[in-house]
Amino acid sequence: MSPLKKLNQLRKIVAIHFMRKAGESWLNREILSTLVYRIATAALNPQATVHKI
Repeated sequence: MSPLKKLNQLRKIVAIHFMRKAGESWLNREILSTLVYRIATAALNPQATVHKI
């Protein structure tokens, strides 16, 4: 697997992790951390964010 494909896979995995953290933060009523995680998710994988909105 090429380094570029590995980096792309890692980017998607990190975006999913941040999306889960945003959900946990939302349930805990932590608004600021929710926004930070949502912005990070959108920056890493915009397509995943569009499906969640």
